Amino acid sequence: RLNMDQDKPLGGASAKEPVRTTEPELDLVLARLREAEAKYRDIYESAQEGIFQTTPDGRYLSANPALARMLGYDSPEELVASVTDIGRQMCVRPESRVQFRRRLEVEGHVLEFENEIYRKDGSIIWTSVNARVVRDAQGAVLYYEGTSQDITKRRHAEAQLATLAHAMESTSEMICITDVEDRFTFVNRAFAEAYGYAPEEILGKTPGILFS
Repeated sequence: RLNMDQDKPLGGASAKEPVRTTEPELDLVLARLREAEAKYRDIYESAQEGIFQTTPDGRYLSANPALARMLGYDSPEELVASVTDIGRQMCVRPESRVQFRRRLEVEGHVLEFENEIYRKDGSIIWTSVNARVVRDAQGAVLYYEGTSQDITKRRHAEAQLATLAHAMESTSEMICITDVEDRFTFVNRAFAEAYGYAPEEILGKTPGILFS
């Protein structure tokens, strides 16, 4: 039998009324959106870390002032306009960009990806990048976004420590370092062998072990 009541859907359920937003409510929503956007923009502009968006083929879509300064450019706009192929123009080892891209698209993100980068003036810095892939609803890659930090000083310090450690291990002079509790935190091989131990047998012990 046909439903003769044309004002109701079949089955007797009442039609759902559309949700109406009053003009004051809409103004409030728009005001909150503008406030959130302003806060995000302030964070983006004042951040100490570089923030970026790039295409998979290595073109900058956006960059914040910190990234421009890190790379030696006068403004984000200059950086975006000048660099159209990050791998070719900026990477000391272009193959590192290929590795970066492969990891991103397989894993969806990368953490602390360290790489040597050319600045605008040709000088070289080390950077550490955290990034993720942004995809559309069908799963196609839209762009990469993330942060970049200059770690040049840290890398130089690590290299100096490695050189020093090698020199201390290579010398025939006996060298040891203890902490405030008089426990060995470092002994070179010459020191350990003079007392008939391997270095790892002395570390963490007090000098009494040498005379036991």
